[in-house]
Amino acid sequence: MKNTNNVPRLRFPNFTDDWEQRKLDTMCEIITKQTGFDYSATIKPSLLTESSNETYSFIQNKDFSENEINLDTDFYIPIEVAERFPKILLDKPSLLISISGRIGNVGFYNLPQKSFIGGAVGICKLRNSQYGEFLVQELGSDYGQNYFRSLIKASSHANITVEDIRNINIIMPKDDCEQEKIASYFNNLDNLITLHQRKCDKLEEYKKAMLQKIFSQELRFKREDGTEYPEWEEKKFGTTVLIERGGSPRPIKQYITNGDGYNWVKIGDAPEHGNYITHTEEKIKKSGLNKTRQVFKGDLILSNSMSFGKPYIMAIDGCIHDGWLLIRNNQNIYNLKFLCYLLGTDYMLKQYKSLAGGSTVNNLNKELVSMTTVSVPCLEEQQKIADFLSALNETISYAKQEFDKWKELKKGLLQQMFV
Repeated sequence: MKNTNNVPRLRFPNFTDDWEQRKLDTMCEIITKQTGFDYSATIKPSLLTESSNETYSFIQNKDFSENEINLDTDFYIPIEVAERFPKILLDKPSLLISISGRIGNVGFYNLPQKSFIGGAVGICKLRNSQYGEFLVQELGSDYGQNYFRSLIKASSHANITVEDIRNINIIMPKDDCEQEKIASYFNNLDNLITLHQRKCDKLEEYKKAMLQKIFSQELRFKREDGTEYPEWEEKKFGTTVLIERGGSPRPIKQYITNGDGYNWVKIGDAPEHGNYITHTEEKIKKSGLNKTRQVFKGDLILSNSMSFGKPYIMAIDGCIHDGWLLIRNNQNIYNLKFLCYLLGTDYMLKQYKSLAGGSTVNNLNKELVSMTTVSVPCLEEQQKIADFLSALNETISYAKQEFDKWKELKKGLLQQMFV
């Protein structure tokens, strides 16, 4: 883990000294991990799924990231068992490093309560707690992550060793004040990012709750004059729309074209956030039309395998393969946005499972979707529901953009403020 530049590109004022290189081992009292024998013989048999005053949280690599530590863990270990293994007991400020699975995931444990580490985690008990905030940022930077990636490439196994961790070269300020200033700055930035993440999470929770209330009719919209809309009508979904499966000309490579052709809609063309298919990466030749399914602007398509059960509205014309179902509002019973929200509800997903006999549903088909039951409000109320949920989606989208903006800012600063 070498770096010939020993001064970062961006520094706080009044700091001019070169940074120094130190082994992580010199900054820790101990660097170790749980042994396979201890886990199999003693730890695993003792694990519990509920916490009590007589247990510690069992921290696995999914339970930490930077300064965020989750104590509401999948498993808990009795205190009397945990205390038999003091080296892997989280009883003082410690750096946590994933050594398999999420390799390179780093966390700083600095909580007053004790916890216990899982088997895929390396524990570095720090000599000085002030190192923790700085180290978690440096090892999370490109410099640290590139080092972890280099270790994986050099190994025949997808894991790293305790010795690898001990030998990490840390490049850090000689001046403790500069180190503290950097750590404090990024800690404040992390807190801000966490606040934005929590805002996004709360908005998603609110949306889920509102979808439940709206489509269970616990919440009803009213006309502008305050009067009630008519009762919703219960219908078999297949009687209200046209449902057809997509198709794929094969071998598909022979039908893909870089020239004029028809938009070829794949799962990867669907937006991560949003309801509309607006473009495709590929097109197919006209000769493939009789072996596929054409869709048109205003049609709705439903994924029937990957990203199972997710609906999208076509904003373009194109063709769909057999991983999609066409849902065409040919009777004009639905507001398209309302229909899209309806098909994305847990209520519909539960019906698919129930109609499939309670077994795991990995693929949807025309018959299964046709048999579902839907409750349909009048078009005017559908419009109000669609407008409300669309406005909520816009709020969520904006919150996520703000969250992403702060994450990108941190990423850029890490590149400039660490060597």
